[in-house]
Order: sequence, then C-alpha cells, then structure tokens
Amino acid sequence: MSKQLVQLSLPGPGGAASVHATFASPSDSLEGLVTTLLAEDGAQIKRTVCGRGHAQADDLGLWRVQRTLNSSPNSERTDEELADLEGDRLLSPELTVEEALALTGSAPPPPPPGPASPHASSNDNSTQFSDFLLSSHLHAPSLRLVFTPNLVEFTFEHIPGLPEGFRFRLFLGAETTAGETVEALMEELGVAKFAIQGHKSARIEYCVQTSDGSRSASLPSALFFRSL
Repeated sequence: MSKQLVQLSLPGPGGAASVHATFASPSDSLEGLVTTLLAEDGAQIKRTVCGRGHAQADDLGLWRVQRTLNSSPNSERTDEELADLEGDRLLSPELTVEEALALTGSAPPPPPPGPASPHASSNDNSTQFSDFLLSSHLHAPSLRLVFTPNLVEFTFEHIPGLPEGFRFRLFLGAETTAGETVEALMEELGVAKFAIQGHKSARIEYCVQTSDGSRSASLPSALFFRSL
C-alpha cells in the first residue's frame, strides 16, 4: 500500500507552531504514527514541547494525536457545539491514519479513474504525493501532536460570543508565551478581535491570568482567559 506524507503541528498558534512530517500508510495506527515521528524528530519535538530534561518525555504513552479546530472569526455556536468543545479532542491511538484524516475532513481525495499503472501492485510500499497533499493539507495540518501532561484548562470571562464561565482545554508547549497562548485560543475558537462601537471598530485586548490575577512563569493546570 502506498504511503502518504502526513503532517502534525505542535502546540502553539498558527504562526508560531512548528510542523513535523513523516510518511505513513493509511492503515497505520496513530500510535504507530507517533512512534515513527518521535523516532525521526524526537529530540527537537521533545525540546519544543517538553523543554530540556523532562522526566516523562520518553514515555510514549503520554504523546497523543489531537484533532485541531478550524474556527472562522466571530464564530457562533449552539449549546451542543459548545458542549463538544469542552473535551480534549484527543483521538484514539487505535485509529488508523486514514480514519483520523477522514474525521477531520482532511483525507486526500481518491485518485481519478483511469488505467492502472503498469508499475503499480497491491504490495506497493512506495511514497506518493498528490496535489492535495502538496497544498492545504501541508500548510494547515488538521492533526496536532501533544504531550498530555501539558494540558491546561481555561475558564473564560467576558469573552464575546462565549458563555461566562465556559471552559476550554488547550495543550501548551514548554516555551509557549502568554501572548502565543492568547493567539492560540483566539484561533481555535474564532474569538472576536474587534468590537463595533458606533461607526468605528475597536480592537479587543485579551490576557491569560492565574486565579489570583498574577501571570505565572510556570505551566499551571488552570488559567483564566479574560478580555481587558
């Protein structure tokens, strides 16, 4: 079976998140995909996501694949959609690559009908590219590799379009800044960037804070996401 290039982003907003890729068969499990990716780029990935010398970084069971969100700006959601957002969106390690991409709507289209290549066979293990794989799929990965101990739960306060007290889980990297965290939350949920005031618009400023209002340098398990 032909292999395809699969990309996974690391935690962080679109502009700051690094992307890693490997070739995988559509029938490979996500657990196998993670194992392969860490075998190829593990040193760089662990340094970016876990920091240097993390005691649990080598535990493969703590690395999972997450479905990313693709929210348009100023998104409006039903109560059912809001309830779905409160999960962690982690995909089962037993899912195949093909099933995972299908769930995210990123599966490559089937090849056009036509005569079979004289060089193709049922045991073909070659790597193949498609126009799809060389376009949006590569620039905007729908899958993210996360380190589960880095999960942080955010409580939303005064965020336009979202109920007061709404909670959302986000996986962070070891060096993710407060500004990058705000940007990632806005991208994931399509949070409004501007408010209309009469005939003018004003940019809305957001921040992340601990429960006592301070800005922690360490990675806490819970934070507040607030508008200023």
